Amino acid sequence: MFLLWLAFCTSAHAAAAEIEIIPPPPIIGGEMTTLYTETETGPVVSPVSIVAPPEEKVLTVDVALWHSDLAGRIDSRGMSLGLADETSISAKNSGSLSAAWQFAENTRLQLDYFKFDHSGHINRAVKFDNLNYAAGTAIRVRNNLFEVGLAQTLSDNDEGSFRILCGARFSKLDTRIEQSFAAGVRAGELKQNIGMPYLGVEGASRLSANAGLTGSARFFDFDKNSEANRLSDFNLAFEFGRDYQSITADQEWYGVLGYRYFMLHDVSDANSSRVVYSGPTLGIRGKF
Repeated sequence: MFLLWLAFCTSAHAAAAEIEIIPPPPIIGGEMTTLYTETETGPVVSPVSIVAPPEEKVLTVDVALWHSDLAGRIDSRGMSLGLADETSISAKNSGSLSAAWQFAENTRLQLDYFKFDHSGHINRAVKFDNLNYAAGTAIRVRNNLFEVGLAQTLSDNDEGSFRILCGARFSKLDTRIEQSFAAGVRAGELKQNIGMPYLGVEGASRLSANAGLTGSARFFDFDKNSEANRLSDFNLAFEFGRDYQSITADQEWYGVLGYRYFMLHDVSDANSSRVVYSGPTLGIRGKF
């Protein structure tokens, strides 16, 4: 009996020695873990890949070069002048800067700034502020525009996003004509500070792993006593870069190629100014 009991204990101890528990290796970077399954004959390794979701970027910055014509009309102090067909003003290159900061889960603060400085000559004689200016008089139209607004996200996933926009656009418009004489210079100038609210929409769609389409539209239209105050801003662009959905990075960089149309029409104090900027854009977009 004693020999049988001794043989049983020896067999049980040998079986237990065959089972070795190996602790799992530490997780590095939160991207890979290995699951161990213990059997009677030993551990079975079952590697399982767990890819961490990409970290959501809270700041987006766009820097772009905008090649734009100038169109529209200036009606002020007896002068009615078409900027596209009655002047020699040609297209100009200008920079634009935009930024978006997501300070809440579904809300973004958006900023936008650009300026243009177009110069040329008028093609016909005009009368401005009771003074006559001959054909060939120099004209210069400068405009600094700044926007601040909010974007509320309605949907956002791997396929695209959609937001509604609201905010205000501020413009500092300066139109100056100047004619030189032997005795001196005759000049007239119209300065306007314009502020307008707007509503709009913004969307993005994923076309492929390396390309997407983004677009936005802002609009305001208000007539008071037959005076038109309107704002239209349409921006459509292709976005191309790495496949950041599968290869995550702390910073994301994209190339942006698009087209932008902007129109501002303000009537105040018997002065009517309508300026239109339109043309292709090329830039870079960074997300942080």
